[in-house]
Formats: sequence, structure tokens, C-alpha cells
Amino acid sequence: SVSGMSFQKRNCAIITSVLLLGIILTLLCIVAVHILGFNYSSDKSIYYIINTFALMLIGIGMAYFITSITSSENIIAMLSNMLTLSMCFLCGVFVSTDLMSASVLKAAQFLPLYWYVSAVHYINDTPLGQIWGTTFATKISIEILFALIFFALGMIISRKKEQYAV
Repeated sequence: SVSGMSFQKRNCAIITSVLLLGIILTLLCIVAVHILGFNYSSDKSIYYIINTFALMLIGIGMAYFITSITSSENIIAMLSNMLTLSMCFLCGVFVSTDLMSASVLKAAQFLPLYWYVSAVHYINDTPLGQIWGTTFATKISIEILFALIFFALGMIISRKKEQYAV
């Protein structure tokens, strides 16, 4: 390694700084939504915000994972678009889950965006006083678990690339 910092210290600094930037940008988006008056369900806003931050963690984790695979901007763009658009179609962002077959929805459960969409539907369909509980916590926990998996895979790939100077 060219850096005077250890692998772990360097990667922790990178991840922490990107997470801080992600938190700031997510907060700016949330504030903009509230200023512009798009908060159609302000009583449930805290649940949407929690779900949004969980999705932010997934996005940053996925970005870290993808950038650990290659440094080519073209390949990073290709992988990012492929993964994101595929998940949007399969997980209910572009096509309503009501129109999907049971087998597609079963397969989609292995994708992180499914759990974000599932949590949004749960927030929409559940009375305010009943949202916070094991069902919501499970959906958010699965999203966070996906984010941690992406970060771990990125760290493993980065470490191996550094070890073998690939």
C-alpha cells in the first residue's frame, strides 16, 4: 500500500466520510421535501425517514462494493445501472407488486430494495400507533443487514486486491 495508514484505518475513514456526506445529503432531501410541502402524511414522517436512512446505507454499501470491484468509471456506471434498474423493476418501484407473480416476489426478497418498498407499503397500510413493532423493525433490520453485507464484501475485495496488488 502507498498510504501510511493501515488498511482498516484508511477504509474506516473512507466509509465514515462517505456516510457523513450521505447523512447530510439525505437530511437536505428530507428538509426540501418538508419545505416544499410534499409530506402527505406528516404523522408517519419519522417512519419514512428511518426507512430512507436505511436505504441510504444500502446505497452507500452497494457503491462501496461496486467501486471495490473495479476503478474503471465505465464498468462502475454499467454495474450501478444494471443493479439499480433491475432491482427497481423486480422489487416494486417501477412496477407495482400487485402486478407481479408470487415467484417474482419470492425472488425479489433476496434484493435489498424489496425490503424498502415493503416497509413503505407497511407504513402506508398500518395505523400510526401500530407501525413501530417487530414487523417494521424486521424490515429495517434486513435493509441494514444488506448494507453491512455490501460493506463487508467491499472490504474483503479491497483487502484481497491490496494483498495481491491487483
